[in-house]
Amino acid sequence: MLRKLMKYDFLAMSKILFPIYIAMFVMTAIFSFMVKFNLDKGLVYGLCTALYVAAIFTSIFGTMRSVIVRFNSGLLNDEGYLSFSLPVKTSTHIIAKVLNAIIWSIMEGLALFIMGLIGALILGSIQEVATFFYEVLKLLRIENIELILSLLRVLLILVLGLISSICLVYLAIAIGHLVGKQKLIVAIVTIIVITVIRSNILVLFVNLNNIVVNNQGWIALHIFSIISIALYSVGTWYILDRHLNLG
Repeated sequence: MLRKLMKYDFLAMSKILFPIYIAMFVMTAIFSFMVKFNLDKGLVYGLCTALYVAAIFTSIFGTMRSVIVRFNSGLLNDEGYLSFSLPVKTSTHIIAKVLNAIIWSIMEGLALFIMGLIGALILGSIQEVATFFYEVLKLLRIENIELILSLLRVLLILVLGLISSICLVYLAIAIGHLVGKQKLIVAIVTIIVITVIRSNILVLFVNLNNIVVNNQGWIALHIFSIISIALYSVGTWYILDRHLNLG
């Protein structure tokens, strides 16, 4: 059932986001060609530049908005009646939403990478791009194990931070739903308050100055992120499972 829930959300979001990504790729190509051939005069260039920037921001915020809307509409609005009538645990609904949010966050990152690649290929050459990736791969050889481990640590922190942010947003939306009115304001305030508290706790228990060279600092930061994810998830589950009111 988890796969079916994820598939439904993925298809619903893809109808919105894939066209946005394609538009971003097209505008990247147009803008890059204009820069390459020095077509930087007149209203057309200004319009294309504005559309190019708008496409990037629409892609980023469109992904964020879709992730939030799918959680809110799928579980807390009218669609929630159908969702919670299914023989599925509340935790499964939450996991499906979180996994879909992670997938689309990765898709957004991949779309931005492809955008950069399109621009590099148009403004440069295939040989230059190939040389760049070759140099990167040279740095990631086994001889540079410390660099590889450092990159993996940073990647893990980014992944845990992404999941933590998603779970925090879902918790804030669920708390906002409890108040009935001013849901958005309550959700935003919740995010701010929890973020401030979390930051203060992080400063108290993790020595940020030694985090790069101290393995204990990395481990503490990983554990802190995992605990945050668990707390956010349990809070969201408790609200949806015990205090959900779709009336």
